[in-house]
Amino acid sequence: MRYAKENVIRLLVGNKCDLEEKRQVSTEQGKELAKQFGKIMFFETSAKNSINIDGLFNNSTKTYIDSQRIVGKKERAFAKKESICLRTKKRKKM
Repeated sequence: MRYAKENVIRLLVGNKCDLEEKRQVSTEQGKELAKQFGKIMFFETSAKNSINIDGLFNNSTKTYIDSQRIVGKKERAFAKKESICLRTKKRKKM
């Protein structure tokens, strides 16, 4: 993804999976395309028949929450490191 941040959650969603006779992309093709894009989740859904809608939102929400926990840990580690550096610098000035 050219303009997105590195930690953005990307999804590939095939809609109207209930209309098998009108399908233009197979499940296998969708999964392969998701692999080609890199770390991306693939879902097939049908809003009309409520197929995999909850799964789509639950998985993407869980992924987002998990990513925020990781980011939070990194930020806390960085802040702790910066705090140590600042304290060291203050001691040297005295």
